[in-house]
Amino acid sequence: MLIQYHICLYLSIIGNILFMSANKEIKTIMLQEGLTIAKLVRLIAARQEKKYTADGLAKKLRNNTLKFNEAEMIADTLDYDIIFRKRRHEM
Repeated sequence: MLIQYHICLYLSIIGNILFMSANKEIKTIMLQEGLTIAKLVRLIAARQEKKYTADGLAKKLRNNTLKFNEAEMIADTLDYDIIFRKRRHEM
């Protein structure tokens, strides 16, 4: 059983591409959950219509080219939430 975490990402979004923080978060979750890329791809295939290969997903994570909707799909597959919060600026 996967544990549900709330992930607070401070994201910079340009177009549909998330930058490094989302990729790092996904990699961290995979480590915490004991998941390999191959296991994650099998979970995605079981729950989603989108097909990925382990090589394709690994390349997206390595090159920081994961789109926001793909990050959402991975979070949903693993029972995680992506939460946006307004940044607190120090005065």
